[in-house]
Amino acid sequence: MKIKKHAGFTLVELLAVIVILAILSSLAIVSYNKIVEKSKKAYYKTEEEMLNNAGKEFFNDNKGKLPTAGGEKSCVSLNTLIKFRYIEKILDYNKKACNVNTSKVCAAKLSDTKYLYTPYLDCNNTYQTETYNKPTIKFSLAKGTNITNTPNKDYQMKLTISDSANSSKLNPGVASYRYVIYKKIANKDDLVFYDTGWKTYKNQTKLERTVNITLDSKGTYYLKAWAYNRGGENSDAESGSVILTYILDCSKQIKFIAKNYTNGTWTNNNINVNIEKKGAVESFDVLLNNNSTQDILFSKYMSKIYNVKITKEGISNLEVVCYDDEGNTSKVKSNNYKIDKTKPTCTVTGSNTTNSWSKEDILLQANCIDNGGSGCKQKTVEKKITTDTSTSSITIQVTDNAGNTNTCSGSSYLDKTSPTCTVTATGTVGKNNWYTSNVSIALSRTDPKKNNVNSGILEYGLLNTNSKTYNNTSALTLSTDTTGTTYYGYVKDKANNENTCSKTVKKDSTVPNLSFRGYLMKKDSNGNYQYVNTSGDIVTSANRVQYSFGSWTKYSVLLEAKGSDSTSGIDTTTYNYNVKYGSATGNGDSTVQNQTNNIWINKNQRRVDATGESNVRFKVSDKAGNTKTLDWVLAKVDKKKPEVSTKQSEGKITVTGTDADS
Repeated sequence: MKIKKHAGFTLVELLAVIVILAILSSLAIVSYNKIVEKSKKAYYKTEEEMLNNAGKEFFNDNKGKLPTAGGEKSCVSLNTLIKFRYIEKILDYNKKACNVNTSKVCAAKLSDTKYLYTPYLDCNNTYQTETYNKPTIKFSLAKGTNITNTPNKDYQMKLTISDSANSSKLNPGVASYRYVIYKKIANKDDLVFYDTGWKTYKNQTKLERTVNITLDSKGTYYLKAWAYNRGGENSDAESGSVILTYILDCSKQIKFIAKNYTNGTWTNNNINVNIEKKGAVESFDVLLNNNSTQDILFSKYMSKIYNVKITKEGISNLEVVCYDDEGNTSKVKSNNYKIDKTKPTCTVTGSNTTNSWSKEDILLQANCIDNGGSGCKQKTVEKKITTDTSTSSITIQVTDNAGNTNTCSGSSYLDKTSPTCTVTATGTVGKNNWYTSNVSIALSRTDPKKNNVNSGILEYGLLNTNSKTYNNTSALTLSTDTTGTTYYGYVKDKANNENTCSKTVKKDSTVPNLSFRGYLMKKDSNGNYQYVNTSGDIVTSANRVQYSFGSWTKYSVLLEAKGSDSTSGIDTTTYNYNVKYGSATGNGDSTVQNQTNNIWINKNQRRVDATGESNVRFKVSDKAGNTKTLDWVLAKVDKKKPEVSTKQSEGKITVTGTDADS
C-alpha cells in the first residue's frame, strides 16, 4: 500500500500571511488614531465655544469693560471668568487644567452696537487655539481707470480686503470692514467726505472682499480703511492722495433723480426731484419752468444735493445754471415732469330705466371725459351686472392717465338667485344625534335678497321620498323608531328658480334589553380565577356552571350583564354595575360598598368574592342614550368552613357545629 504524503505551507505562503496581517494591523492603528484625533478636535471646539459664551456673558454684564472706539480690543482671562462664576475650570483631553491666565476671550468693537468675540484656549502642551493672520488691505485702480488723471473723468478706486490662515484647522474669512473718504481743505482739518460705517458679514467665510469706490468731485482726496477677520485680528491702511480736476459742464455734472416718478408718464402726486452735483460745479441756481411761467427756486446752492418738490399741474421741467470756482457758468434742463390732479367726468348708457325684472345679464357703459390734460386711460368702461340687483345707483369708475378717478351711476333690475330651503327636526335628542321621542319635521323656505331684491316663493313641498312634488306641505311627524329616514323639501320662486333640501332623522325611543347571569369561579394553583362546576372542578368557559341567585355557594360568583337593542344598538362603553353589601365583608372594594352614594363602576362584570350576602345591580344604555337598569340580585358566598367543638362530660362526648354565615 502506498503512503500519501501531505504537503505543508511553503515559506512564501507564510511570508504572504505575515505581510497581510501587518497591513491589517497598520490600517486598524491608523483608523483608531483618526477617530481619537477627530474626538479631540470636537472636544476642544466645544470647550472654545463654552469659553466664548462665558466671555460674552461677562461683557454683557460689565459693559464698561467693552472697548469704546472702533478697532479697539478688550480681553478677559479664564481666571477672571472662573472667579466670578461665569464658567468652571476647563480641562484638556487628559483631564488636566488649562492655563487660566493665558486662556481668554477678546471683544473687538465694530460699531456702536456690534462687537466681534474671539476665544483663545491655552491647554499648555496639549492644545492651543490656532491664531489668525491679520487681514490684508489694498487700494488699487479699478479696471479701465487711467492713473494720469484726465480732466472731467471720475476716479475709480478698488478696495480689496483679503484673509488667509496659517493652519488648515482655522476658518478664515473677512468678518467686517469700514472705509472713510477724506477731502483735504486748505488751512483746515481734513473733511470726512463719506463714511460707510462698519459692514458686517455673519456666517460667511469669503477670503476676499472687493469694494469699488468712485470719486467724482473736484478736489484732493485720500481713503482710510479698517478690517477684521473671523479670528478677531484687525488691520488698517491709508491710500495715497488723489487729485481730481474738472472743466465745468453742467449737462454732465448735474444729475436729476426723481424716485417717485417714471419719465414720460403722468402722475397725480407731487414729484420730489433730487439735483446732485459733481465735478467742477461749485454752486448752482434752480429754476422751475411750468407751461409759460418760470419760477426761481434757489440761487447759488453749494451743497451736493438739492431737493425740489414740484406741485404745479401741467408739464414742467427744471433748469439749472452751474457755476465753478472761477466764475464760469453752464446750463442744463431736466426731462419733462407731468402732473394732472383733476378728476375726469363720465356718463352712463345701457341703464335699465323701467321697473321690470330681467333674467339676463345687463351691460352698462361709462364714457370718460378728461379735464386735466393727461387723457382717459379708457374711453369706455363696461360693467356687466350678473347678480341680483334692483337699484338705480350702480357706480362705474373711470380713470385718467395720471391715476385720477371718478364715478358715475346707472340702474339695473335683475333676479337670478334660487330660493333656499331647510328641513329641520324637533324632538328630544339623545346621544349620537338619535332622537328619543316623536319628531316634528318642518320645511322652512325663503327667497334670499341681494340689494333688497327677490321675486318671492311660488310653491313648495315636503315628503319622505325623493320625488319632486310641490304639495304645499311644510310639516310632518315621525312617530316610529327608525335607523334613518330622509325627508326631502322642494321650493320654487316666481322666476322659476328651484332648490332642494333634505335631512335624515334617526329615532329610537325604546329602552334596550338587559339580562345577566352568574357563574362559579375559584382560584387555580397560580392564583388566577377560573370557571368551575358544582363539584369544584375547573372547566372551560363553554362548560361553566350558572349560579342560582339567592343560594349559598362556597365559590366566588362572577356576575355578567348582556344587553341588546334592535334599533340604535348597545353602547358597550355604558355597561355599569352598582354594589350594595349586606353581610358581605372582606372584599376590599371600599369605593363601591356604599350604595346610598349611588356609585357606578363602568364594567359589565362583577365578581363577588366576599363572604356573606352581596346585592349587585347592572345598567346599560343604547347608542341613543336610552338606559335600562336591572333590579338588585342577591349573591350568597360562604368560603369559611363551619367551626366544630367537642365537650366531654360524665363519659359522654358532645360535638357542636357552628357557622356564622350560611
